[in-house]
Amino acid sequence: EAMACGLPTIGTNWSGNTAFMHTENSYLLDCEVVPVPTVGWKEISTYRGHRWAEPHLAHAIDTLRRVVEEHGEAKRKAKQGQEEVTALYNRERVGAILKAEIARLQETHQPHPIAPPVSKSRQKTPPVRVRFEGAQFSWHSLAHVNREIGTRLIAMPGLEVALIPTENPFFVPSEVTGGEVLASRCFVGLSAPADAHIRHFFPPRFEKPEEGKLVLIQPWEYGYLPEVWIEPIQKNVAEVWCYSKYVRDVYLNSGISEEKVKVVPLGVDTTIFHPSAPPFVFTQEPGTTLLPKGLEGRFCFLFVGGTLHRKGIDILLDAYLRAFS
Repeated sequence: EAMACGLPTIGTNWSGNTAFMHTENSYLLDCEVVPVPTVGWKEISTYRGHRWAEPHLAHAIDTLRRVVEEHGEAKRKAKQGQEEVTALYNRERVGAILKAEIARLQETHQPHPIAPPVSKSRQKTPPVRVRFEGAQFSWHSLAHVNREIGTRLIAMPGLEVALIPTENPFFVPSEVTGGEVLASRCFVGLSAPADAHIRHFFPPRFEKPEEGKLVLIQPWEYGYLPEVWIEPIQKNVAEVWCYSKYVRDVYLNSGISEEKVKVVPLGVDTTIFHPSAPPFVFTQEPGTTLLPKGLEGRFCFLFVGGTLHRKGIDILLDAYLRAFS
């Protein structure tokens, strides 16, 4: 697009842009092909083990200066680039390529002979198609819930599931049980428009999705919903799934229609949490300690919750100190 506008254009000498950029119509930066650095694959875990081009900073500086100082050369390159891109990549030319390819496919892939009609008793029930939007590969509680829900939805027969992560991953999917299965369903296409679109993240979004009925999962334990939420929930949300009867009552007391609000409780993984489960054993590297120096052998709390005032950690610590000094 920049070249079609007749602008001097700079690009890395690597990958797809080299199909239409060369040294006569643009400026190509020297680069080194390297493994994707840690920061890259932690942002998008799919990059792990792959390579990308790292442009040379000094060459980028020199090229920018050259475009300014060698104005005549830059103008010539820009003009040639504009002419080539306009001639080779205009809509009519690309459209003709697409049309010819479709025609070729029609010639080489003849339709199968018409099969006899399938009786209704043998017809398969079409799957229910679901998009599930929310964090997946993060350590916070909502992402943990999403992984559990996503895993169960994917495993259920009769459902076709696509996941839409809303946060960059904090870890590689293989670090959690079932993570690779979840990763395989991220941003995939569905065989037809979605029937339902589930959202579970904070802050919530109430806009209608492009496909499917909107299901909102948004716990709220402060008595009443924020007033600005009520109208868009009534207007755009097909159902609200509540963790508990208390959360359901919060929505009802805030004026949300009763037919919209359903209790869908959270579950527990009984393959991990059961009476015969072995005690968890901490492992540590030699020479390291789990507790700060001087606290070895002391009592250690495991507090499952955010260290927020409303979670009551201050009450827990105060009660412990009063009971045991």
